[in-house]
Amino acid sequence: MITSSVVTRPVRIVDATIRDGGYMVDHHYSRVELATLVGGLDRAGVPLIEVGHGNGVGSQHFRDPKLRATALPLVDDRGHAEVATRVAQRAQVGVIYTAGQRFGPIEYIDQIADFGYAFVRLAAMPDEVDDELFAYVRRAKDRGLLVSINMMQTYVKTPAEVAALAARAADHGLDWFYVVDSGGGMMDDDVKRYVEAILAAAPVEVGFHAHNNLGCAVANCLAAVAAGATLVDGTLNGIGRATGNPATEQLAVALRDRLDGAIDLDVLVGLGTAVRSLFDDAGNDPIDFISGGALVHSRNVPKILEAARQRDRSPCSFLLAVGAEARRRGTLTAMSYSDELYEAASAASSPARPIEPSDAMVDVAADDILAHWNGGPRRAIEEVSLRSRQRHRPSVVHVSRSALCAHAVPWQGAVIGVTIPWADDGWDVEASRLPDFVLFDDGDPEPPVRGTIATWRIPFADLYARAVQDRWLALGRLGFSPWCPGDAAAAERLLGALPRATERPTGAVAILLDDPALDDQLAAGDIGVVAGAWSATRALAAERRGARLVEPDWPGAVATIAASTIALHHELASVDPGKLDHGTWDPDRAMLLETDDPVAASREAGRAFIHAIIRGARRL
Repeated sequence: MITSSVVTRPVRIVDATIRDGGYMVDHHYSRVELATLVGGLDRAGVPLIEVGHGNGVGSQHFRDPKLRATALPLVDDRGHAEVATRVAQRAQVGVIYTAGQRFGPIEYIDQIADFGYAFVRLAAMPDEVDDELFAYVRRAKDRGLLVSINMMQTYVKTPAEVAALAARAADHGLDWFYVVDSGGGMMDDDVKRYVEAILAAAPVEVGFHAHNNLGCAVANCLAAVAAGATLVDGTLNGIGRATGNPATEQLAVALRDRLDGAIDLDVLVGLGTAVRSLFDDAGNDPIDFISGGALVHSRNVPKILEAARQRDRSPCSFLLAVGAEARRRGTLTAMSYSDELYEAASAASSPARPIEPSDAMVDVAADDILAHWNGGPRRAIEEVSLRSRQRHRPSVVHVSRSALCAHAVPWQGAVIGVTIPWADDGWDVEASRLPDFVLFDDGDPEPPVRGTIATWRIPFADLYARAVQDRWLALGRLGFSPWCPGDAAAAERLLGALPRATERPTGAVAILLDDPALDDQLAAGDIGVVAGAWSATRALAAERRGARLVEPDWPGAVATIAASTIALHHELASVDPGKLDHGTWDPDRAMLLETDDPVAASREAGRAFIHAIIRGARRL
């Protein structure tokens, strides 16, 4: 926790997860993801939230065509604004706008104001902080916006030069001036010199935007605050471009006695934990940031959290209280803490409370669900495009006329895909949002949309039967006796030679339900394998009988065949057929099969294997 005798002004955190974290997901967010991030940060009490494309809003209008964004996100600038301004109830929401001779035109400032944002941060290269940029400042002030200049790579100019530019900008009404460590290589003394020089020269608030390339991001933020900065940027879990940014959670803990308004750490940590899956589970468990603020060793954290749960206390508040009480008693090094200490911490901490979404967040999610339900093929294909770009995996659309595919069913694994029913219209998808691969069923006509890489037929009926058989075998391993009371031909088609009884067995029974009329055969304790149309009504009726219904995992079967076919497609496209006879295409297997000296071959294979790992061609 930082203390300073130099500056006593309160500090505000600007969360830039959506903007700077966008580099992790190719700048693609759904409306629900945006609502979750903005709404969660708002409910946590983060006062300033930055949204928009990672390169800044309006990046499709950059003057230099080489810098202009071409593959625009599925939720555009207007969509970001609609969601963010709708969901944020307390926080001020704003954007970054890259200004200057090669970048965004001044007229787009009016669009930013019309979107309803509260602030705009003008990102500019050091040599472009000039009279042209000051015109952007005046334009934004005339439109009622709070305005910042974020001087990218600030360190290429001296503190005195930066301070002089900040003083000139202040004459045009600038509110904030940001020192930006774009390369993540500044040290705390560097940061202090820049902040102090600007404050001595210009009547502006000073902010600091850090990157973590040398692991100094949080420390540099604390140094900036000690020198007088009142704005620091963070992202949830430190997610961001390259090595990322300071973690908002860490800043909230380290600066908790200096913040302009309390931040609810439970909400913040809960949000940081929830959104890790969006960013491919990068980062750390945010509760470990709280234990750092408590000076509690990680070995003690699980027991402390369990003690908090038993006492119905806020996990973050209780953890900090335990650390404070242990310090007071001189027992921080204890391998475990006493119930007496826990009771004292309980009295000093806040009660646990459920974290509820705001009505505005729920409204955005409800609108999105309806849009998905009514959107037809185009909406399903666009969502697959979004998710595949976020996860950096191939996108696959499976189009089926089967009655089993009555609505869109998403699936993912090594690939990101969706099965959609055939439709007569709604296939007008922009070229940039087409899937990499399209699958369609044997016997069906080719769909109106084709994959940008390949389009293939698949034996969906066989895949479905295999999925039924997988369920059947799994239930048998779990002790359920198989029974097929329905049509023998249908059972033969779905189960092949797998064993099943035609009369009801005793004990726990798995029933093949290839006809809804067979649901009446369900008794308490039974499991019904639904081979056909599933409905919530059927599932509820089974529950009332004390039984359960399960579906065949046919989406998993489609995902598996898609992934294996794509892998073989890539392998055949990249392997030189002339090498297949020489044992070099798979060094850790073929070399050993085709040599008289397996010891020497194993060393050569091992060397090739390690080199492949170093190059990133193989994963550990």
